[in-house]
Amino acid sequence: MAIRWIQHQGKKVLQCDFRGMNLTQSLTELEEATRLISRCHDDVLLISNFEGVNVDHRFATHAYDLGKALLRHRIQKVAVVGIESIKFVMREAFKAIAGKHPSFFQTEREALTWLVD
Repeated sequence: MAIRWIQHQGKKVLQCDFRGMNLTQSLTELEEATRLISRCHDDVLLISNFEGVNVDHRFATHAYDLGKALLRHRIQKVAVVGIESIKFVMREAFKAIAGKHPSFFQTEREALTWLVD
């Protein structure tokens, strides 16, 4: 399962792992993450991994549409792994979705450490 809850240093983190997915799969998983977040009563720590993924504006647009009202009020911190300069559109979409400025990391370990600090 690409979207799952994990524990890191005693904190609950929603992990969205898009590695190896095509556009259709990533859109389906994005909707699942949105459903999970919508059921939360507490603020969410979110990590998304896009290492090796080639996403386009359709994913960014869909992410923005799903998140603009719901997610920005439920997400405490956002860590993103694997966003390179070519994925600038995705970075901007995460800013819009979360209503905050996400932090970007090269590895999940770095991202998880930052999330729980």
